[in-house]
Amino acid sequence: MLWRFYDPRVLRAALPTCDGRRAAAVFGPVRAFLCPGAAPQTLLEAVRTETGVALQSIALANLPMT
Repeated sequence: MLWRFYDPRVLRAALPTCDGRRAAAVFGPVRAFLCPGAAPQTLLEAVRTETGVALQSIALANLPMT
């Protein structure tokens, strides 16, 4: 079985289903995963917790291009 964890669509769907044990296996020494959010101009941060994974959507500011 191949798990495409590098694909943001898969990561966004799979991480919320992890329990504490599975989250520990997926994260290993990684503190957090960041990936594009489902909505434009958003970033999704996934952090491992004792019981699974906590997700937070972060709004990205429109920065002027120089």
